[in-house]
Amino acid sequence: MTTAEVMAGLDLAQTEVNRAQRALLRAILHCDLRRTYLQDDCRDTAHWVSLRLGVNLWKARRLVTCAAALEELPVAEAAFLGGLLSLDKLVELTRLATPETETELLTWARRVAIATIRDRADEARRIPQGAVKDAEQRRSFGWWWSDDHTTMHLEGSLPAAEGAKVARAIDRLAERMAVAPGSEGDRTGTLDARRADALVALAAEVISQDPDPDRATVVVHADLAMLLGAEVNGVFEGGRPLSAEEIAMLVCDSRLQTVFEEGGLVTGIGSAGRLISPNLRRALERRDRFRCTFPGCGRQAHLHAHHIVPWPLGPTDLDNLALVCSFHHRLIHKGGWHIVIKDGMTDWFRPDWTPYIPRPGPLAATG
Repeated sequence: MTTAEVMAGLDLAQTEVNRAQRALLRAILHCDLRRTYLQDDCRDTAHWVSLRLGVNLWKARRLVTCAAALEELPVAEAAFLGGLLSLDKLVELTRLATPETETELLTWARRVAIATIRDRADEARRIPQGAVKDAEQRRSFGWWWSDDHTTMHLEGSLPAAEGAKVARAIDRLAERMAVAPGSEGDRTGTLDARRADALVALAAEVISQDPDPDRATVVVHADLAMLLGAEVNGVFEGGRPLSAEEIAMLVCDSRLQTVFEEGGLVTGIGSAGRLISPNLRRALERRDRFRCTFPGCGRQAHLHAHHIVPWPLGPTDLDNLALVCSFHHRLIHKGGWHIVIKDGMTDWFRPDWTPYIPRPGPLAATG
């Protein structure tokens, strides 16, 4: 077969598919008019179509709407049956076209992308005031923990305007979030992962500015044996377990309070205090120039004072501390990276102890 014959066969097959899809749309319309969904105790026809055809509810709603609208749009129907429009374009076009405008819109729709038709239909659709009020009343935000307590899941619903603000704030911060070297093809470097990091950073900023530090503090209980290297869990104040590596990262730069126990009973409580004094913190910030010490990072917000040799095995002094942003702090505790300070200079090493040297930029053109 020649290329022209193959292409002609493709066009013919597309036309036949469209004719079958037109029959499907008619069947959906008839089922809707007969309220067939009631026989299967479904909420509406879209719900029934979703279950019957095995498509998602969003697509099912589009098909039901298209099936009804197409009865009044003979020009669009003829173009579809003739293979001039795909089903996806037809579905979006029927949200927008009227018997008076379908001819003009059809010419335009054949020349633009599906997303362009969808955007124009979205803009033309009038949002009922009641829907806005419903969205406001349904706003919610909640979370739950995985069974093994290693993951926190979030779920929420916001009105469109408020949701856009949240999305913009997270995306703007995500653009500036660091990515681990060599993780370009890794899950940790994806936009979704950076958005998660951005959400944590936003929460950390708010809690750090709370005028009541005691109420804003996340309390974790850890046994001294764990701080000395034993592989045992700690617990949040509410009783949920927390891994040793997570606690080691928190202990780097936090307030600590000693609790003395004997036979499982509390016998005394020491005063709470920060591991790193304000004077030491100022000296550390001065030495590291108020920036994350990871080569090429330079972030100045949400910096942690990392203990190179973990406390209490290592001292809390300037030679055992380095400023790191929250992302690169995790890179040390969870990614296995290392820091060495020599003569006041901070060097970073990969998990296999090879020195990390940022990749140089492209050479400038010469000649």
